[in-house]
Amino acid sequence: MGEDKLGNKYFEIPANPSIGKRRNSRYFEPKVKDRFDQDLPSEWESWLRNRRENPPTLEEINRNHEILELTRKNAAEKGYIPKTAIQEKMGTFPRHEEYELMPGEKEDWKKEK
Repeated sequence: MGEDKLGNKYFEIPANPSIGKRRNSRYFEPKVKDRFDQDLPSEWESWLRNRRENPPTLEEINRNHEILELTRKNAAEKGYIPKTAIQEKMGTFPRHEEYELMPGEKEDWKKEK
């Protein structure tokens, strides 16, 4: 059905009511094989989840990317703190001496504070 800028390819298997399959099956093939945990463009993700009927067009993707860049620029000019910076200030999940972060590995968690 298409390909995104990241190199992921998107496919659709048509519905076949004669065997009880009422909806199209949609899936993607990542650029790096067996790496399905990556972020997908929102336009393609909504198509994969059947939230939209047709796959996104290149014009739509470019227009949404321009809006995103303009939003980031405006936020930077007004001094808004990006979400990642807020998360860094929050710190990490609390740690306790009696628990290991990774089983079998002893870490000195007090040095990190």
